[in-house]
Amino acid sequence: MADPAELATRPVGHLLWHNCSQTTLSVGVYGVYALTNAWFVARGVGPGAMAAVSLAAPVLLVLGAVSTTVGAGGASLVSRRLGAGDRAGAARAAGNALTLYWLTAAVMGITGLLAIEPLLTALGAHGDVRADTRDYLVVLLAGTLVATGFSSLVRAEGRMRYATMIWVVAVLTQITLDPILILGAGLGVRGAALGTVGGQAVSAGMALWFFFGLRGRPYRIGARDLLPHSPTVRALLGVGAPSFLFGIGATLLTVLVNNVLTTGTAAGTVALAAYAVCARIQTFVSMPQLGISQGVQPIVGYNAGRGLTGRVRRARVLALRASAGYGIAAALALAVGAEPLG
Repeated sequence: MADPAELATRPVGHLLWHNCSQTTLSVGVYGVYALTNAWFVARGVGPGAMAAVSLAAPVLLVLGAVSTTVGAGGASLVSRRLGAGDRAGAARAAGNALTLYWLTAAVMGITGLLAIEPLLTALGAHGDVRADTRDYLVVLLAGTLVATGFSSLVRAEGRMRYATMIWVVAVLTQITLDPILILGAGLGVRGAALGTVGGQAVSAGMALWFFFGLRGRPYRIGARDLLPHSPTVRALLGVGAPSFLFGIGATLLTVLVNNVLTTGTAAGTVALAAYAVCARIQTFVSMPQLGISQGVQPIVGYNAGRGLTGRVRRARVLALRASAGYGIAAALALAVGAEPLG
């Protein structure tokens, strides 16, 4: 779907199915990468490396919280501005979202690298696993600026296929790099981190080309749109705040669990590795619900901007039904299949 106006004209059910199938494919592919990455790390390096990846996960969660905050807030503003016919406002919202993420990511990356030892201690990295965690974390912190491809901003104007490709191409890059760097080059956890950052860099590059190089779009981001605009930033953060709070809560919970599990012994390392694998399975299983929430956003935002409240209500009800139905089915499947998965 290349014309954003279709968000207000196509039947809501068909539109929601189209959008959610694309977004679920995107996040599902990433879920596959999370599992394959865990396999390469566990098989190619060992349980200690898998534990190190688990200990570093909160940093990725914080970055994800930041990108989701600016992504959700920016996407909501962009879709609503486009629905209202305000292309200049859409460009400013997208530009401010990009700037806000880059500034926050730069601060996080620099601060994390300068305070790497206290950060490792806070994450619960002790004993033999500390060195691997440091190696993994340094690479991730150095790549914070490219840790997102802003796919939510792409989806906000109805470009579902391109938003999907931002995920798929990045994940294929990561899956290709993992065996080369971890096994072939013998880089261990550094190779796993480099594979992750490499895929993210490809995704970020595709996003930059979309926003600044692709022609025929409903708006273009100019230099002035990148300058922080107080009302836009406030609106962006206001919409994105729930996503940020959810992400920070998940981060704190992960840090707490990691600190409880780690003991500096072999048993603690194995427990951390097991928890990391279970967490990735849980992430993979919940991907369709994330896809539904991402797919409904541009529909709700655009139609709200047009004042089409009936279509907004219809999209919201269908999305809630789909998410609840899948959640029940997934819970039952996991309960039945827990033993084989274990």
